[in-house]
Amino acid sequence: QIVPESLNDPLVASIFAGLVSGLAMALIFFGGASTGGLDILGKFFFARFHNWPLPRIFLIQDLVIYILVWWVFDLKHVMYALIMSFVRAKALQTVYSFYSASKQCIIICEKADEINEVITKELGRGVTILDARGGYSNRTKKMVYVVVQNNEIVRLQEIVSSVEPNA
Repeated sequence: QIVPESLNDPLVASIFAGLVSGLAMALIFFGGASTGGLDILGKFFFARFHNWPLPRIFLIQDLVIYILVWWVFDLKHVMYALIMSFVRAKALQTVYSFYSASKQCIIICEKADEINEVITKELGRGVTILDARGGYSNRTKKMVYVVVQNNEIVRLQEIVSSVEPNA
């Protein structure tokens, strides 16, 4: 039986607690759930102020709480909690940046209107359709331009393949 060994190092514990909780919270939020704590208030502020990233809102909330906690506990414990919150915010921001980054996609095809219809219906994305002419073949086709998030790329490929496999 493997028994976890105590690290007896609050700094290492703070860093790993921030990392693990940041990754866990990202998974919870991407699943559309919440932890039932102050993240509900954070999501409320995020809905109102989209220019503020959610991890920054959580960090500000934590700072306010830690200032209040400082009156009860000593400064050393508050500083470890701040380290944990900072690492959690950075982990959450890193996952958010990767997950929600946008990609520009160009689809050269013959059935642009059909592809447009399915993308609009399935992904809820706007599409721009342009006329294109092949430089080598000199044949005219349509070019569908759409911007999707990283997590939608595979679904976009499936949509295009189902409508026009040779696109």
